[in-house]
Amino acid sequence: MTNELTAIEFKDSVTLLAQCGGLLHDIGKLTRHFQAKLTAQQYIKDVISHEWISAWIIKHMLELGEGISWTSFVQAWQAWETGVQAFGATLNGLESDRWHPIDDIASPASALLMIVATHHRPFSADKNLPTQKMDPHKVAGMISPSPTQNHLRPEMLSVPLVNEDWHHCNGLLDKNIPGEDWSDLLKEANDNYRKLEKGPSNSPEYWHKAGLVARAALILADHQISAQEFKAGSGPFANTRHGKLNQPLSWHLTEVGKRAAEIAPHLVAATDLPALPNTVRNNFFAMQADPSKQRFKWQHTGSSGLKKIAQKSCNDGYAPQFLIFNTAGTGSGKTRGNMKFLAACRDENEPLRITTGLNLRSLTLQTADSYRNELNLKMDQCACLIGDALTRDLYFNEKQSDPCDADAVLEHYYSSVGCDSPDFLGDLPKWLKNLSPQHKNTPQILIAAPVLVATMDFLVAAGEPNRQADHAHALFRLAHSDLIIDEVDSYDPHSLVAILRLVQLAAMFGRNVVVSSATLSPLIAQYIHLAWRSGTQINKESGSHTVICHTILISDCGKVVSLDETGDSPNWFDRFGEQYRDTMNNIYAEKKQKLRLGQIVDYEPTSLTKTLLTVIETAHVNHCWEMKKSNGNGIKVSIGVVRMANVDPLIKHVELMKSALQKHSGIQIRVCAYHGREVMMRRYIKEQALDSLLKRHGVQGETAPGAHEAIKGIIDQLDDQIEDIAFVVFASPVEEIGRDHDFDWGIIEPSSLHSIIQLAGRINRHRLVDVTNPNIFILNKNIKAARGEKPSFTMPGFQFTDEATGKIQTHLKPSMTYLLTSTKIDSKKMRPLDKGFPIDASLIFSENHRCRFADEDDKGIESTLGKVVAHFSSDNKYWACDWLYLRYPLRDSNQNATWRALVNEHSNGYKLELFEPNNNRHWTDKSCNKHEYECDDMCWLSPSLLDATKKMRAILEVTYHDAPERIDAALKETSQFGTGKDKTTEDIQITWAGVKS
Repeated sequence: MTNELTAIEFKDSVTLLAQCGGLLHDIGKLTRHFQAKLTAQQYIKDVISHEWISAWIIKHMLELGEGISWTSFVQAWQAWETGVQAFGATLNGLESDRWHPIDDIASPASALLMIVATHHRPFSADKNLPTQKMDPHKVAGMISPSPTQNHLRPEMLSVPLVNEDWHHCNGLLDKNIPGEDWSDLLKEANDNYRKLEKGPSNSPEYWHKAGLVARAALILADHQISAQEFKAGSGPFANTRHGKLNQPLSWHLTEVGKRAAEIAPHLVAATDLPALPNTVRNNFFAMQADPSKQRFKWQHTGSSGLKKIAQKSCNDGYAPQFLIFNTAGTGSGKTRGNMKFLAACRDENEPLRITTGLNLRSLTLQTADSYRNELNLKMDQCACLIGDALTRDLYFNEKQSDPCDADAVLEHYYSSVGCDSPDFLGDLPKWLKNLSPQHKNTPQILIAAPVLVATMDFLVAAGEPNRQADHAHALFRLAHSDLIIDEVDSYDPHSLVAILRLVQLAAMFGRNVVVSSATLSPLIAQYIHLAWRSGTQINKESGSHTVICHTILISDCGKVVSLDETGDSPNWFDRFGEQYRDTMNNIYAEKKQKLRLGQIVDYEPTSLTKTLLTVIETAHVNHCWEMKKSNGNGIKVSIGVVRMANVDPLIKHVELMKSALQKHSGIQIRVCAYHGREVMMRRYIKEQALDSLLKRHGVQGETAPGAHEAIKGIIDQLDDQIEDIAFVVFASPVEEIGRDHDFDWGIIEPSSLHSIIQLAGRINRHRLVDVTNPNIFILNKNIKAARGEKPSFTMPGFQFTDEATGKIQTHLKPSMTYLLTSTKIDSKKMRPLDKGFPIDASLIFSENHRCRFADEDDKGIESTLGKVVAHFSSDNKYWACDWLYLRYPLRDSNQNATWRALVNEHSNGYKLELFEPNNNRHWTDKSCNKHEYECDDMCWLSPSLLDATKKMRAILEVTYHDAPERIDAALKETSQFGTGKDKTTEDIQITWAGVKS
């Protein structure tokens, strides 16, 4: 990088690269094969993709040394036709014998070849390489940066390639003098490329970023132009529309090049996007002075500290860029704090735009609503990307009818809420209004919204070039918005790789990033910092050489700690981890509250139900509260949660518990099941009730649940002699993240230390009163370990098994008496596990209380993340290959089947239908009549399908008013549930506890 390199020059490079790529991206469509394909009656797959041929022609033109001209164009095609048979002969050979467009991405030529060759699909690894089981370091040494698997399909060769099929289409190149359209097109491409060659840098980092951005612009331009209908054109053609030949190829190339050049500058620097006004930003900080909010004083300390650091950097002539770790504890207001911190990082003259990424779709509306209510954001200042429109409508209906603001959770397709008014859309800059018009207004809203709350499923596409238009839209958003990542350690190690890509990209575009979690381990913080550093290095290489980077840790103890001391020392990675660990240890040394005390519980696999009954009674006695029945008599009540790792055992054991309660002579107990394998409408009804009754803020917080009909209705029907009742929720890990619930006590089947601490955060969450008796009971072994199954801490959990040997590498001793013991086993300060030990993040961070479970989880995470370090180097030349993104996706590919249970509202029967998208009707009737198992008096919050259907119909009638067809369609949608793909109607039974399959 030269000292003279500026961001303006980088923008010019990206624009020229995008336009040049657009002008040349489809020249490979000039083959007779492709032109015949356009008019074929059936779809014809390609042995050689047209974009691969485009790259071959471009590279040959450049190698001729005469630039891009009609002469070199003809010569390149002649060379292709002469060599196509030899080209085809290599297809069945080794990957190393095949032609590859590039050896790296470090020059204008390599960047141009990359964006042309990958504008439909990225490169990939050769299918003969066992990439799924190999260390990426090793794979990287065995493949080209432009492997062929996605573009060459030798398995389709039944006979050798026929030369004539791959020759240029009749007539065009036989002319000595080209048509004006082709002459102008090639001249413009050559002019752009010559300017690119004189560009300011040949660093891999520079062309990494330039190629990524230009490719996104090309994809969007290609999609937009291809969607247009062309009247009365002549061949050769680029595409078809409604089965008819559509756009002339020369026109298509010219228009895509022009459009790509219009889009690219805005991807680099869009200065006219809507941002939060200073009046709103100032209001963030005015709230901090409210005396009634002293509990959140740490937020003021944090934002003030950030302002000082930012101001000093500016005074010294630098532009500050921040990575902030917010490790404040449960219930401390991290949601609001994160927004204030990002506002503090930017000068009032800089636009403030923020994106918040969440792991669960159910939290997006809830978080956006919190921003609007608590930070006074208007609907046109905050957009929310959620599931489907039905989710949105139910949520707002619920907001109008339920003062407790319960959250609706119906997961489906993307839909946006907010920033969609005519005024907002009408004021958008012209270039954005014209972006992706074929998608209506959704991309414009997602890019333009000053604040966007979205699921990570949308955002991580920015770091996944294999997702094409989704990638380009998400990249557009990320390039012009600071980023909040909530509960980053709720992702498994494979998913974390996708999150790290997002952090790297945000840093690459000069954005500030807040990573928020009360339990963020030093190891994960190290890898986040690694991804961040690589992104900032790319940013500097692309012109932002005055940037100064700050890594800051903020906690609710009023600490604002700079973690910048590691500098550029060779061992910076380890030094950063030590600095982070020491800081967190000091923070937890100051925390004295005892909100959650733990006790380990032994059991035999054959007597788990009996053990649970005993623990429930003990927990109830120690943590119950008294309320009055309607007749004035008092009764002692408690509400607890039993967290189980997997749904199948959960359903089994909650049903065993219900059966045992029929003969139980102790306190009264009622049970329900809460998990993801449930009919949508029933899960919605359960969550609506739980979210409402488990809000326990204020002086009446302890007894608040007693006023809810789900509790009060049962208690009023009890016999007068009954003095105690415990309400128990058997929950899967869906309870751990994002549910704002306050239980009296909990029982945990452990999967990871993170799962224990997160579930503990749902105990005594709002009331925050010190306890003297254990309120969290942890099974000494999870069910898998108790049965002798190996591995036992996976799905969920971080236990690592070596794929090559099949040997388990971590969590070899699966008992909690071992794993929750301090790593300093000889220390006099070792916590006594049998007397009620604190359950909080000190189990991770405290020097004296850090436990073995934390070490074992870290080993499992390190075993995955350690393999991908090479791919977060700033000069990574493999980023345009899709095998890394396929190997480490945010979520596993959907292996579920979708069913719906349609109830006969005049009986207790239902029929099952399976979603089969290849069937013209989509939904296939798979059974005649099935009957639901009834619940009894031992259950609560367990509506039958019939009752749930009636209740949902009533909700929908209020939501959609006089629209019977819409109501019926929505009712069918909320009747859906998922199972494994191999399940049949005989396998499926819907019970009061959920869907058994």
